[in-house]
Amino acid sequence: MSSSAPVTAVFSKSYRAWMLTVLVLINALNLADRQSIAVTGQTIKVDLNFTDSELGLLQGLPFALFYTLMGLPLARLAEHYSRTRIIAGCLALFGAMAATCSTAHSFWRLLLCRVGVGIGDGGFGPPVASLVGDHYPMGKRASAMSVIWLGAPM
Repeated sequence: MSSSAPVTAVFSKSYRAWMLTVLVLINALNLADRQSIAVTGQTIKVDLNFTDSELGLLQGLPFALFYTLMGLPLARLAEHYSRTRIIAGCLALFGAMAATCSTAHSFWRLLLCRVGVGIGDGGFGPPVASLVGDHYPMGKRASAMSVIWLGAPM
């Protein structure tokens, strides 16, 4: 018996299509946040009197560092706990921290908010890859992941 047989028997095509749609939308939202800080950077700099260095830090290192570093422990958690709950929790953190960014009036508060956004965003990739592995047969996993990552250019 093929290892992909139980996957197709347990999850219907419509359920998997719904899951794929939700994951594409989440991925699109994650990238929209990353692009929005770049697009509005100059306005933020002028409004909050940031230096070029402060603006550069907001757009780069803290987000990327925590996005990358938190991906590893979240991937480990995805091996042992509910991937959907991890994704939901990271999405909630992402949303809360992105909303909190709008209330920041200082560099340090906005920096901490961006770090929180990075942590929330970092919890998307590893659990999603594992979730796709559970829901799609081996021959269709690459296609499913490609569809999910199409959320970025959307």
